[in-house]
Amino acid sequence: MMPGGYGQPPGGGNPPWGHPGGGYGPPGVPPGGGYGPPMGPPGYQPVQAPRKGPPVALLVGGGCGLLAVIGVVLLLVLLVVGSASAGGSSSPPPSSPGAGQQPTSGADVGDAMDGAVYKGIPSTNVEVPVPPGWREDRKSLYTFALSGDGDAVLAFTTVSSVGEFNGRIQHASSVFNITSCNMQDAQRVTLGPNQLRARLKEGDCSFNNIPSHVAVVLVETGQNALPLVIYAVDQKASKRTVTQAQQTIARMRSR
Repeated sequence: MMPGGYGQPPGGGNPPWGHPGGGYGPPGVPPGGGYGPPMGPPGYQPVQAPRKGPPVALLVGGGCGLLAVIGVVLLLVLLVVGSASAGGSSSPPPSSPGAGQQPTSGADVGDAMDGAVYKGIPSTNVEVPVPPGWREDRKSLYTFALSGDGDAVLAFTTVSSVGEFNGRIQHASSVFNITSCNMQDAQRVTLGPNQLRARLKEGDCSFNNIPSHVAVVLVETGQNALPLVIYAVDQKASKRTVTQAQQTIARMRSR
């Protein structure tokens, strides 16, 4: 008889593939499981990495939504800019031209000056358009034309030098009853299709005791006789008459 008897080997009678000391356990339970309590969570929890932002899917979804909003805003901006560009391409409203400028309203001016007759200023190569319906005559040193409604007058003559400019303005004012003038300083301008160089003075005066706008032009032709042209127009005259008066100077030309 061997020492220790026939007891079970240390660690129980598990077969060689079982866990040491685990017993056979009930049927259907893997070897080594025993009748112990159900397995619970391990005694420690694995360390989880901290979250650093929303899930990728949420980021992608939110990005798509933001892109959609930006796209709609850009579309609206493009529509507004397109509308503004279309509106800006149209012609600006006509403005009242100065005496030395071509007016902006072609239709009105064309109608107002249709049938105008050019008259040569004696001893010069410069011509002045007399509007249709204006009555021509002579007075003192001047050839003049009066508008059909009597609200404007055109007069022209010559001077022998630039130095006579102011003196002749005073003389013409006396002849045509132009008084109480508030004239601007003379400025250099170019006139008509031939770009005639000239000196222009204009301002507000009283013409036959009626508040009027007056313009005086001296054309620097370099000749012995320099053309001098004057117009006066009632401030309450019709648009047609005002346009005609302005165009007598704006359309001066050389022969």
